[in-house]
Amino acid sequence: MSAVIAPIVPSIELKRILFTTDFTEASRRALPIVSAIARRYGARIFMAHVWSPKVYPMVSPEESPGSDNVAASHENDFLYPAISPHLGQRETV
Repeated sequence: MSAVIAPIVPSIELKRILFTTDFTEASRRALPIVSAIARRYGARIFMAHVWSPKVYPMVSPEESPGSDNVAASHENDFLYPAISPHLGQRETV
């Protein structure tokens, strides 16, 4: 009779998950998956809004139209309805 040696793989431990979103439909579909992973490991989710700014070459900042207001309106449309069923409570950092 021979013994089989199996390596012991340590289990992973997740405490914090960074969920980056650009408020697209793909981000909306990813949130339940991130939420399930967080519940499985007892982790906290931190959300970060990321986007690529539009480039306006040869224009001073004063003349450049702002895109922050557009991003804020998308955030309100996406963030609260999408996150509340999955996370339970909203925490501001």
